Amino acid sequence: PARLREAMEYTRQSTVLFREICEMRKMIPSPMRSHHPIAMTLTQLMLSGSPDLVRFYETIRDEMKAEMANPERPAEKYRLMNFFFYPGYLWGFLNTLETQYGVAMVAEPHLSLWSDADIDPDKPLESLAAKAFALVDTGPLKGAGERAVRLAKEYKADAAIYWAHLGCRQTCATIRIIKEALADADVPLMAIDCDLADDTVANEQDISEKIEQLLELLDDR
Repeated sequence: PARLREAMEYTRQSTVLFREICEMRKMIPSPMRSHHPIAMTLTQLMLSGSPDLVRFYETIRDEMKAEMANPERPAEKYRLMNFFFYPGYLWGFLNTLETQYGVAMVAEPHLSLWSDADIDPDKPLESLAAKAFALVDTGPLKGAGERAVRLAKEYKADAAIYWAHLGCRQTCATIRIIKEALADADVPLMAIDCDLADDTVANEQDISEKIEQLLELLDDR
């Protein structure tokens, strides 16, 4: 149907833009601000297949280009990868990590691997399947550790945080696989037990102390 093909064409365009953004994040210092990863993930979930997502990713890309041209770009001290999604009550804290600690969030493998899929508007069902199976939590676990190591090298990550949401058995099942693979590559991973919406499991103070321990470990090294 014509409408499905049109939606898949917007998906293809947004995928190309997302890949461009990811390539820009590999630069040092990263031109991406702390709120962008959250915004990119949420809009992809809500607006995939729409022209709005294409325009939104174009806006983020252009903001990053402007940041790269800024001679007063903030310094970067730590480059962290994040696995799974950030708890909603920490979104303000992520900005604190950036501005006060010099932390750059450079990659979110569990949330971005969908962009590895090749999107062909003439093969919409095959493209949607490829997009779904590119993700670790919906596709095969084989190679999950190797992919994590490859991305850590590409993004020059110093360490990784795994947001272990207690209600998600699919993604938490990969913690040991990814942690051991990254350890072999000398990239420490800290798993933080949390709930995406309920801070009684782990509040901001608890998580702040754990991340400070991770940053102190990086300082010692």
